[in-house]
Amino acid sequence: MKHVKMGREKHESMVRLQSDILRENARLHTAAQSANEELKRSSHINRDLEYSNQKLREENDSLHARIAHLMETVTSLRSQLREHFEGSQHNSTAMRSERTEWERMFRTLETQNEELQRRVQWLENIQRR
Repeated sequence: MKHVKMGREKHESMVRLQSDILRENARLHTAAQSANEELKRSSHINRDLEYSNQKLREENDSLHARIAHLMETVTSLRSQLREHFEGSQHNSTAMRSERTEWERMFRTLETQNEELQRRVQWLENIQRR
């Protein structure tokens, strides 16, 4: 009977061990499934982030190109403005010079006019005598 009892205890012990192993296996299987789902979610997130980064890089490149174009335009406009300003200064100098010349000519004409008026008056005085 002792053999039967030992056989039964051994059998029960093996059943418990098998049950423990099956429970641990089920727990590990659940953990593995959970980890697999997390990996899938992580891979989707990673893919979405890569796509977003690519779109940001493209937008950044586009903005850099637009900024470069704007900088070229600003440089061109500055150059044109500088040329216009220099031309304007030159024109202003030329106009001042021309005005000075006109004022000189006007004074000369005024002087000549005064001289002619004196002569006319002198002639009129002579004719009256």
